[in-house]
Amino acid sequence: MSIRIEREGDDGVRFEVSGEIGDGWMAIGFNDAGAMTGADISLIWTEGSDVEVRDAIATGRVKPSLDTTDNLVTNFTSRSGDDVTAIFLRDLATGDSQDNDIPDTDEFFLALGILNRHSRILWSHCKALSKGIISNVID
Repeated sequence: MSIRIEREGDDGVRFEVSGEIGDGWMAIGFNDAGAMTGADISLIWTEGSDVEVRDAIATGRVKPSLDTTDNLVTNFTSRSGDDVTAIFLRDLATGDSQDNDIPDTDEFFLALGILNRHSRILWSHCKALSKGIISNVID
Protein backbone atom coordinates (compact mmCIF):
# COMPACT_ATOMS: atom_id res chain seq x y z
CA MET A 1 0.00 0.00 0.00
CA SER A 2 1.25 3.47 -0.75
CA ILE A 3 -0.14 6.87 0.12
CA ARG A 4 0.64 10.39 -0.98
CA ILE A 5 -0.97 13.29 0.85
CA GLU A 6 -0.79 16.92 -0.25
CA ARG A 7 -2.45 20.17 0.73
CA GLU A 8 -5.20 21.18 -1.70
CA GLY A 9 -5.73 24.94 -1.65
CA ASP A 10 -6.04 26.71 1.70
CA ASP A 11 -8.36 24.30 3.50
CA GLY A 12 -8.22 20.90 1.83
CA VAL A 13 -6.18 17.71 1.58
CA ARG A 14 -5.64 15.49 -1.47
CA PHE A 15 -5.11 11.77 -0.85
CA GLU A 16 -3.70 9.36 -3.42
CA VAL A 17 -3.87 5.77 -2.20
CA SER A 18 -2.85 2.67 -4.11
CA GLY A 19 -2.30 -0.97 -3.35
CA GLU A 20 -2.59 -4.53 -4.56
CA ILE A 21 -5.91 -5.49 -3.02
CA GLY A 22 -7.96 -7.20 -5.74
CA ASP A 23 -11.42 -7.70 -4.23
CA GLY A 24 -10.73 -6.22 -0.79
CA TRP A 25 -10.21 -2.93 0.98
CA MET A 26 -7.65 -0.43 2.14
CA ALA A 27 -8.21 2.42 4.53
CA ILE A 28 -6.64 5.53 6.03
CA GLY A 29 -7.66 6.46 9.56
CA PHE A 30 -6.65 9.49 11.56
CA ASN A 31 -7.24 10.41 15.15
CA ASP A 32 -5.23 12.76 17.35
CA ALA A 33 -5.63 10.26 20.22
CA GLY A 34 -3.66 7.71 18.20
CA ALA A 35 -6.28 4.97 18.57
CA MET A 36 -8.85 3.24 16.40
CA THR A 37 -11.75 4.27 18.63
CA GLY A 38 -12.94 7.63 17.35
CA ALA A 39 -10.80 7.47 14.20
CA ASP A 40 -12.07 9.16 11.07
CA ILE A 41 -11.61 6.65 8.25
CA SER A 42 -11.41 6.97 4.48
CA LEU A 43 -12.30 3.52 3.16
CA ILE A 44 -11.51 2.28 -0.35
CA TRP A 45 -13.05 -1.03 -1.34
CA THR A 46 -13.36 -3.03 -4.51
CA GLU A 47 -15.56 -5.74 -5.86
CA GLY A 48 -15.27 -6.77 -9.49
CA SER A 49 -14.54 -3.65 -11.53
CA ASP A 50 -16.12 -1.32 -8.95
CA VAL A 51 -13.89 0.89 -6.78
CA GLU A 52 -15.64 2.94 -4.07
CA VAL A 53 -14.33 5.59 -1.68
CA ARG A 54 -16.43 6.16 1.44
CA ASP A 55 -16.31 8.21 4.64
CA ALA A 56 -16.49 6.12 7.84
CA ILE A 57 -16.03 6.36 11.62
CA ALA A 58 -14.59 3.83 14.05
CA THR A 59 -16.59 3.51 17.26
CA GLY A 60 -14.25 0.90 18.74
CA ARG A 61 -12.08 -2.01 17.68
CA VAL A 62 -14.89 -3.21 15.42
CA LYS A 63 -15.84 -2.79 11.78
CA PRO A 64 -16.15 0.97 11.07
CA SER A 65 -19.60 2.41 10.33
CA LEU A 66 -20.27 4.50 7.26
CA ASP A 67 -20.59 8.20 8.08
CA THR A 68 -24.12 9.56 7.62
CA THR A 69 -22.62 12.42 5.56
CA ASP A 70 -19.92 11.52 3.06
CA ASN A 71 -17.40 14.40 3.10
CA LEU A 72 -14.99 12.85 0.60
CA VAL A 73 -14.88 14.01 -3.02
CA THR A 74 -13.62 11.26 -5.31
CA ASN A 75 -11.52 12.55 -8.22
CA PHE A 76 -10.27 9.30 -9.72
CA THR A 77 -10.43 5.54 -9.20
CA SER A 78 -8.91 2.74 -11.24
CA ARG A 79 -8.37 -0.98 -11.10
CA SER A 80 -5.99 -3.01 -13.25
CA GLY A 81 -5.95 -6.63 -12.16
CA ASP A 82 -5.40 -6.53 -8.40
CA ASP A 83 -3.86 -3.01 -8.44
CA VAL A 84 -6.21 -0.29 -7.20
CA THR A 85 -5.73 3.49 -7.07
CA ALA A 86 -8.04 6.12 -5.58
CA ILE A 87 -7.58 9.89 -5.50
CA PHE A 88 -9.93 11.89 -3.31
CA LEU A 89 -10.23 15.23 -1.51
CA ARG A 90 -11.39 16.25 1.93
CA ASP A 91 -11.57 19.57 3.77
CA LEU A 92 -9.31 19.98 6.80
CA ALA A 93 -12.46 20.75 8.82
CA THR A 94 -15.82 19.47 7.55
CA GLY A 95 -18.05 20.61 10.42
CA ASP A 96 -19.40 17.04 10.57
CA SER A 97 -19.56 15.59 14.11
CA GLN A 98 -18.56 12.17 12.72
CA ASP A 99 -15.34 13.57 11.18
CA ASN A 100 -12.12 14.52 12.91
CA ASP A 101 -10.49 17.74 11.79
CA ILE A 102 -7.19 17.19 10.03
CA PRO A 103 -4.89 19.47 12.01
CA ASP A 104 -3.08 22.26 10.23
CA THR A 105 0.05 21.48 12.21
CA ASP A 106 3.36 19.81 11.50
CA GLU A 107 2.19 16.26 12.25
CA PHE A 108 -0.87 14.11 12.55
CA PHE A 109 -1.41 10.43 13.24
CA LEU A 110 -2.27 8.03 10.43
CA ALA A 111 -3.30 4.38 10.61
CA LEU A 112 -3.19 2.51 7.33
CA GLY A 113 -4.81 -0.84 6.71
CA ILE A 114 -5.19 -3.32 3.87
CA LEU A 115 -6.99 -6.63 3.43
CA ASN A 116 -7.06 -8.82 0.35
CA ARG A 117 -7.30 -12.48 -0.53
CA HIS A 118 -3.51 -12.84 -0.26
CA SER A 119 -2.99 -11.32 3.18
CA ARG A 120 -4.39 -10.92 6.61
CA ILE A 121 -5.28 -7.50 7.95
CA LEU A 122 -2.19 -5.32 8.16
CA TRP A 123 -2.19 -2.06 10.10
CA SER A 124 0.72 0.33 10.05
CA HIS A 125 0.87 3.51 12.11
CA CYS A 126 3.01 6.53 11.34
CA LYS A 127 3.20 10.27 11.76
CA ALA A 128 3.19 12.30 8.57
CA LEU A 129 3.75 15.95 7.80
CA SER A 130 0.52 17.84 7.15
CA LYS A 131 1.92 21.18 5.99
CA GLY A 132 3.05 21.48 2.40
CA ILE A 133 3.74 18.11 0.84
CA ILE A 134 3.15 14.89 2.73
CA SER A 135 4.76 12.11 0.77
CA ASN A 136 5.85 9.35 3.09
CA VAL A 137 5.14 6.30 0.94
CA ILE A 138 4.55 2.98 2.64
CA ASP A 139 5.10 -0.09 0.46
